[in-house]
Amino acid sequence: MHRLPLAPLTALALVLSTAAASAAPSAKSAAGGRAVEWFDVRDLASAHAGVAGTRLEPRAAAERFLQSAAADLRLEGVDLAVKSDLQAGTARTVRFTQTYHGLPVIGGAVAVRLGADGAPRAAVLDVARGLSVATTPALDEGAARSAVEESIGMSLLSPPSFHLAVQPEAEGSGKLVWMVDIHRGTRNSTRFLVDAHDGSIVFVRRTALDAMGRVYSLNAVDTPTPVDVQLNDLVAGTPQYLTGWDGNLTVTNYVSGAQQGGYTVEQTLTPNAGEDFLFDPPADPLDGTDGFAQVNVYYHMTRIRDYFQQTHGVDTSPASWKVTAVANLMENGQPFDNAFFAPETEGVLSGPLSSPNMMGIYQGTMTDFSGDSDVFLHEFGHYISHNAVGYNGGQFGSSEYGISPWGGGIDEGIADYFACTLNGNAILGEATLAPLGAARDLEDTAKVCPSGVVGEVHEDGEIIGSVGWSIRTALGAEVADRLVWGSVQTLMPGSSLGDFGRGLVQTAEDLVAAGEIDASAVTTVEAILAARGLDDCDHVLQVRPNEERVTNQIGLGALAAGFGASCAQVAQLGISLHSFFHFQAEVQPGDEALRFKVDLTPVEGGALQWSIYARAGEHVGMGPIPLPIPGLTLFEPQEFDFRVEGITETEGELVIDKATDPEFAPGRQYFFVLKNQNCPTTVARMSVSNEPAEGAGGAGGGGGAGGAGGAGGEEPSTPSDSDEDSGCSCSMPGDDASSGSPWGALLGLGLATALLRRRNARTSSR
Repeated sequence: MHRLPLAPLTALALVLSTAAASAAPSAKSAAGGRAVEWFDVRDLASAHAGVAGTRLEPRAAAERFLQSAAADLRLEGVDLAVKSDLQAGTARTVRFTQTYHGLPVIGGAVAVRLGADGAPRAAVLDVARGLSVATTPALDEGAARSAVEESIGMSLLSPPSFHLAVQPEAEGSGKLVWMVDIHRGTRNSTRFLVDAHDGSIVFVRRTALDAMGRVYSLNAVDTPTPVDVQLNDLVAGTPQYLTGWDGNLTVTNYVSGAQQGGYTVEQTLTPNAGEDFLFDPPADPLDGTDGFAQVNVYYHMTRIRDYFQQTHGVDTSPASWKVTAVANLMENGQPFDNAFFAPETEGVLSGPLSSPNMMGIYQGTMTDFSGDSDVFLHEFGHYISHNAVGYNGGQFGSSEYGISPWGGGIDEGIADYFACTLNGNAILGEATLAPLGAARDLEDTAKVCPSGVVGEVHEDGEIIGSVGWSIRTALGAEVADRLVWGSVQTLMPGSSLGDFGRGLVQTAEDLVAAGEIDASAVTTVEAILAARGLDDCDHVLQVRPNEERVTNQIGLGALAAGFGASCAQVAQLGISLHSFFHFQAEVQPGDEALRFKVDLTPVEGGALQWSIYARAGEHVGMGPIPLPIPGLTLFEPQEFDFRVEGITETEGELVIDKATDPEFAPGRQYFFVLKNQNCPTTVARMSVSNEPAEGAGGAGGGGGAGGAGGAGGEEPSTPSDSDEDSGCSCSMPGDDASSGSPWGALLGLGLATALLRRRNARTSSR
């Protein structure tokens, strides 16, 4: 299982008992289709003597509960380390990270929600069980670095960081890996997992979190007249700089450099009016040296820090929370329309200005992004969730279901929400995003799951942000803020969009139990979630007879555009994509067959080439695709029972009956996933029926017949260049990397989502 790495923040280890309990588990978890396990543990906590009714400090209460309930929760032999204790109204959430012989287990985490009475109410688990790993590496740090440099085809200018960890496997006992972080503190910050025994690249993911985004009272558009405000929590010094929070915030200005090779920044701004920083906005909005930008950044970052401390009880004082903010950031002196948060930046910004966290606010091509508080309030949302919780795997995050960008989508959505709720305005980015045509409106409720989900984190985050805003409209800001932050506390690296909704309901129920809100609020939240589809938006979607499920499938043509290549060129590299959702067919006891049908509607031109895979009893197992592209990990079906491959038309189906091997079994669950090398992005409509096949074997649409365990049709053909435009040579301003950088693929994803939006607009106007 490939998930977001987490390192324990404390030395406290909680080793759970290895003794198996004879009683059957009494904890109740939700149904399948999720990588994360949810348990209502109120009855379970009461069943363990000495736990319920005993008032302990929250960390001690959570530890004691997990020790006593280890067998019921299947946590025997799982080592946990306390990460954080978070406030959720009168309730508390104690989070743990998983360890193995003192090493972090990538993605392993547990959260225990305690009620106002201190008793456990819920437990959320995302752990790896049955690990058996030799923890002495055969390769040292130098060999791991060489493996990364060989993978990316270049020497690293800045020294990477190295940490040993255990990587869980979906069908194995885990492996020892080096976590090698390169380009720290930049938009290309990337983590490589290198097998510590054979040097192979196990997984690659980007660790910087990007969001397009511009302080006056709010921004240069809504509040264009600057106001004088108090700058709180400055650290007194001679000379006086914009350093605050007992040294945990340092505001600097860009001097030179780029994401490749690192940035040079300076902190030279001092008061210009006695002891005050009363700088006017620059006459030229593209001035890259103005002090006004730095003061705005300091003020609004402190404002949202105070909000999280005072409203949610978040402690930002540990050294690991130290952050350097860079105003007027550029790429080799060139403006760029963006802002980002990046963790683990030590070595990128050297000396006293270095920090474990960095926030970069760019000097844009049209305006200074430091002039719009929405921008860095949004980035602060990433900063707070990373340091307090740590669930976001980014655009190319993954789980046992393959590419799983849901954590990234949730993080974008909650970052939008907290920026907007603090500013009291549903529009994100009036001064910066709006001129670029990219402002986000949290009152827009048009998108629903799954038909509005596209797999791009900013796009999918709009569902999350607008759900939060709908709750805010219905229940008020105070309640909604607590519900959203309470839900964030329950998130895991393997969480789905549905898990965010589940966390909202859990937090609402906790507030009801504490007497802080009325029970009708839970009904309101559930109704909003149902209206937006988040009550049925997990990794696996059920497809029932006489019911159609609609999802979106990103095509290779859009992905290729980000590489500056054609669809054919990308396909020749062996690249394929899979449906972000898996599907489960509902089978009745009297059925004799199962027909899974897919109808694709292309939203642009180009050749189709796709496949259907099915598995009985559990979801189709996914594994990484060997790719000759550094810095990118994609996945494909590898564990399945049936397949129909090489479909080249818009319709296809897979039939399971008594003639297939294995034959159809009434009462069994069947799971499906799509794989595609389609050039166009498509809208996919899935349906199931119990109609038997006319002949032996499963009928394969377009590509031919699928049969026993499945060769479906002829060998897939590679789309030709004539079927697809040559694409565009896309690169980011100031980006020294070639257009083949894997992160250029994000541009392709943006193209695909734009096409889907345009098509949906045409459809809705009819």
